[in-house]
Amino acid sequence: MKNNMNKNILHYQIYGRGDHFVGEIDELRIWNAARTQEEILANMNSELTRNESGLVAYWNFNVQPGETVIPDASGNDHKVFLNGNTIIIQR
Repeated sequence: MKNNMNKNILHYQIYGRGDHFVGEIDELRIWNAARTQEEILANMNSELTRNESGLVAYWNFNVQPGETVIPDASGNDHKVFLNGNTIIIQR
């Protein structure tokens, strides 16, 4: 199981556009092909090495609380810009 000591997460709230999400995201990975259930289960509790085949973007949110730009840890330069009620909190 992943050790969440000193781990940051994304806290996100969105209202009023017909969609609704209040929650926390530990990390987000985008691939250029669908992952099988077995691939997801085998790797979901481990950090990526960042040179996995097919990895398009990887945000692990390991930045200081208060940051508003989250770098793409895959090296592909897909930055995330936080706004509204979205914040980084430390766990």
